[in-house]
Amino acid sequence: MDACNAQLIEIWQAPEGNGGRIRVDHPFDIVPGQYMLVRRASDLSSLPVVVFPSSKADNGLITASSLPVDWTPGEQLSLRGPLGHGFRLPASARFLGMAAPNGDPSRLMPLIDAGIRQGAAVSLFLGKLNERASFFPLPAAVEVQPLSALPEALVWADFLAVDISLRSLSSLGELLGLKGGDQKLPCLGQVLVRTDMPCAGIADCGVCALKTRSGWRLACKDGPVFDLEELIDVAG
Repeated sequence: MDACNAQLIEIWQAPEGNGGRIRVDHPFDIVPGQYMLVRRASDLSSLPVVVFPSSKADNGLITASSLPVDWTPGEQLSLRGPLGHGFRLPASARFLGMAAPNGDPSRLMPLIDAGIRQGAAVSLFLGKLNERASFFPLPAAVEVQPLSALPEALVWADFLAVDISLRSLSSLGELLGLKGGDQKLPCLGQVLVRTDMPCAGIADCGVCALKTRSGWRLACKDGPVFDLEELIDVAG
């Protein structure tokens, strides 16, 4: 799917912003971690909103917490995507660690569901655990732990997925318990880097640029999911 018409059916307030249910007029496939661009059909000159699906719904999708506060149910929308590179979950992975330092696991939900479908044990490490763990409905099979326990996941996880903002990326090494020159990772991992992506790779505007081991990259088209080993050496 490239572009299609859509409609905002339902909206709700979440700790990090508004989530909602969007009905789409064409079926679509999206890899966990990829994103879509959405804007009002009545105002196509405005900048689009970056939307990460948290799950599929009948004839559409449930969004993570990213919708504008002034949007209301019934809005006619224009939707484009999926865009960017998503997570690559190994089919052999049986122990998955996932972390949402801001306490919002909604962008990781498609990957959590994929892990459970392939029979993996899933542990989710949340920041602000007491405030937000009960807000987001999680499968009963998911073990929820505080973010402080995340370094332990490096010992047993086959794959580690992290959702973190670009402005917090410098704290990634500390969150993982990596200190000084000890940057060796015992497990595979990828990071969804959240940041503004206004041009979605069309104009190479550079707003979403981030430094990786291989040089500067754009989250909008080189990401927003990057290999953990590409980021850990530059995470501070």
